[in-house]
Amino acid sequence: MIGKYGFARRLEMRTKRVGSNLIKGVLEDMRVTLEEVDRIASLSMLKLDDEKRKMLQQNLSEILEHAERLNELDTDGVEPTTYILQQQNIFREDAVTQQWERKSMLQNAPEQEDGCFVVPKVVE
Repeated sequence: MIGKYGFARRLEMRTKRVGSNLIKGVLEDMRVTLEEVDRIASLSMLKLDDEKRKMLQQNLSEILEHAERLNELDTDGVEPTTYILQQQNIFREDAVTQQWERKSMLQNAPEQEDGCFVVPKVVE
């Protein structure tokens, strides 16, 4: 069902319906349809032959099955993390360091004009 409820919404609805318990048969229910593969391919501007469509359908279904298996994990009391390491702000202080003279920077330039690098035109 791609119309009113998109793929992500359908997955969200299924997850709420199932909860964190893995019920037998849910994995088959999580199968990605060829319509959904076509929609994803269209949004990605990809042209897929039948073999690639079926392969992508299988791969996406396996990803969803894996995500569904993760719902079995007991995460009560586990604090959400963004990074593995406990690092705080590691930015260095913004300080002026070595400054280069324009003349020395242009010294090895293949072509220069008015104190600037000359590069080939890249946009027509």
